[in-house]
Amino acid sequence: MESNIGFFTSFLGGFSSFFSIWQVCILQISPFFMAFIIARYLIDENAAITDLLISGIGYLIGFSITFAILGSSSLYLSSYILYNIKVFRVISGIFIILVGIFIIAIGVLRYLAPLALNRIFLLVSLFLGASFAIVYSPCIPPVLSSILNFASIPQNAANGFVFLTTYGIGF
Repeated sequence: MESNIGFFTSFLGGFSSFFSIWQVCILQISPFFMAFIIARYLIDENAAITDLLISGIGYLIGFSITFAILGSSSLYLSSYILYNIKVFRVISGIFIILVGIFIIAIGVLRYLAPLALNRIFLLVSLFLGASFAIVYSPCIPPVLSSILNFASIPQNAANGFVFLTTYGIGF
């Protein structure tokens, strides 16, 4: 199937969603991401800006790849996750709650025991991004609709995955 979708269109479609009527859909996850990054900063006030960026990029990678897997309905992994989505949403919700408890505990315990915060937060941010991708119920703007239709065709699974990942990065 010939498609007019490409990397630039995918990225721009995700990015422009933030500045359009579809931005309301982003409000499902953006406050939690901001709270996570702010907590990351408050826990380690000596953290360099690169440490905060690494946590943000880890979240972005976890979110984008999971979002792409869920949208590539012709992939086996996607089918499995979507078939069991209720279980994965419960697991993701529990993980998000545990991350909140973890952040509170780190805030209290950071004075008692030195921790490898950068490594811990990178790992947490990857899984937190994936968790939000699973619990997130996106609105379907026109570009995302085109990408999802393209990705649903088995022959387009690989390219559809890449376009959905690019859309998630732009988003």
